[in-house]
Amino acid sequence: MELAGIALRWLQLAAGLGLIGSAGLLLLAGPCAAAAAVRWRHVVVVAARAATVLLLFAGLGLLLLQTASVTGRPESALRWAEVSRLLDNTRYGTVWQARQGVALVMLILLASRRRVVAWSGERAFDALLLGAALAHAGAAAWVGHGAGTDPIWLAIGGHLVHMLAAGLWAGGLPALAYGLVLAARTEDAVGRAHFAAMLRRFSVVATASVLLLVVSGALIGYLQLGAPQQWPGGADGWLAGLFTVIERTAAPLLSSGYGWLVLGKMALLMAVLVVAARVRWIWMPRMGDATFDARWVVAGTSRLVRIELAIVAIILLLAAAVSRTLPAAHDQWVWPF
Repeated sequence: MELAGIALRWLQLAAGLGLIGSAGLLLLAGPCAAAAAVRWRHVVVVAARAATVLLLFAGLGLLLLQTASVTGRPESALRWAEVSRLLDNTRYGTVWQARQGVALVMLILLASRRRVVAWSGERAFDALLLGAALAHAGAAAWVGHGAGTDPIWLAIGGHLVHMLAAGLWAGGLPALAYGLVLAARTEDAVGRAHFAAMLRRFSVVATASVLLLVVSGALIGYLQLGAPQQWPGGADGWLAGLFTVIERTAAPLLSSGYGWLVLGKMALLMAVLVVAARVRWIWMPRMGDATFDARWVVAGTSRLVRIELAIVAIILLLAAAVSRTLPAAHDQWVWPF
């Protein structure tokens, strides 16, 4: 059951963040009449529909697992009376209904895209989709670990920032990778320039998002590792206090399953940043440089973005496991050395 929960949570995370990133990238890219750009936008919207359907099914699966977990009886997941009781009497049920409602609104919006675009314009549609995707992802903070961590306002705020920043960066990588593949294949210089401009704009957003991810992730980890929330050394013992903070942060990281998952995420994030730095500082300056073949440069950039995407998929798997793991602040530590 635990593996099923992690798999469903991974699907929910990947689909939800992908919707944020896709909508954000559609806004960043803007309209373009080039054939490759038109095809890219169409495929991204179709993929967004599929992601929304995945969100609905993953949410339903997680509801059934939560019902079985709360009651302690696996068979209760198939009993409507038990499911209904969870929906009506818990914060989990209230937030679940709100998130599923938002996902349904997104599906309707995507299904009626032509009518909405004809009425409001392409950018307004993209903004509506982004807003709905942000609302769906942000609502998760009210039922996750953050909702049970003090101070609750700081924990929930950190989770909100973490989730939304992850969506704008990691969630945009699939659509970006596909756009670069099309750019490498097209003979149309206008279409290739459109995707190059999209990459430059995404790079700015991604840099800001990663900074927010690091800051919010450090805050979330600090709170959930059970580290001191007040300076332990007193006004005169700043050095002793510093060592105490380091000790009480490092110990749960190395002595709990939650801590090891966090360390795994940190290691993979550093690997992603190395790849992203190579894209930003080596390959992007080559775009538009006449000494390099334009299609070769785009193809090389595309390969690196796909590597980045593969590592991010593993990070999301660890994040799904973290969300199903008892935080170190509430767990029994076991020193491994």
